[in-house]
Amino acid sequence: MAIKLDMSKAYDKVEWEFLRTVLFKMNFPLVWIDLVMDCISSTSLSFVLNGRNVGNVMPYRGLRQWCPLSPYLFLFCTEAFSCLLSDSEKNVRGLGFKCCRGAPIVSHMFFADDSFLFCKASKKSSLCIKKILDIYERGSGQQINLHKSSINFNPNVDNINRSGI
Repeated sequence: MAIKLDMSKAYDKVEWEFLRTVLFKMNFPLVWIDLVMDCISSTSLSFVLNGRNVGNVMPYRGLRQWCPLSPYLFLFCTEAFSCLLSDSEKNVRGLGFKCCRGAPIVSHMFFADDSFLFCKASKKSSLCIKKILDIYERGSGQQINLHKSSINFNPNVDNINRSGI
């Protein structure tokens, strides 16, 4: 089966502490990590009502979409998701697929905020993916947009397995 996932407001929900941890795990120098964190956390939002400033808010998460650094920082977060999937691929049989004998196993592909996951159409594989998604959502702040996500099955998968998955 192939699962297309869409992240809901992907840039807006990135947890800053998650990003800091990912950068640290990727062995970036602490000075560089602190500079990046200063760049993304030095913002405030003002609310204007009838021409008057009525308050300020200091955000605690999210990446600014107009910032040239944001797409790269989002890729680092996505790399953490990729590592979770790759680690599970090694331990759980049925994650990923081979297009032919001798080809490498492909378990996932990413395009901006869309993800494609591939696995055997089984309850075990789907539960493993659900567990990975739960871990990633809790850590990163990302959420799957279920209305824009979908599952596609091989035509040979019967309706009982489809509804179970």
